[in-house]
Amino acid sequence: MKAVIRILLLAVLLTSCSGGYPRVTVVNAGGGPLSQVVVTLEEGTSYTIGNLDAGEETTIVVEPRGESDVTLDYTDDSGETRSVSGGYIEEVGDYHLILTVRGDGGVDFENTFD
Repeated sequence: MKAVIRILLLAVLLTSCSGGYPRVTVVNAGGGPLSQVVVTLEEGTSYTIGNLDAGEETTIVVEPRGESDVTLDYTDDSGETRSVSGGYIEEVGDYHLILTVRGDGGVDFENTFD
């Protein structure tokens, strides 16, 4: 019985140490700065990024509950406030969603596992 408990504890330890955390990267691929950048998960949890200069990117660790759609809110360099929904993230480790804001205001969503 002790051997089974040790094996289970080892399995839990290896599982918890082997993976990363779900992450969202926001990339400003446009020609001007973005301000008031906020990533919101489907269940309502919001992560404030703030400002991103042209060409800048930032990565945040998120804590989705299960599967979650993502909304990106930001103000572009002309002062227009935008809200773009799409993309998808899960609570499993190593799940990575990259949101690339293009110069035309559109957003590309790319999922990776790294």
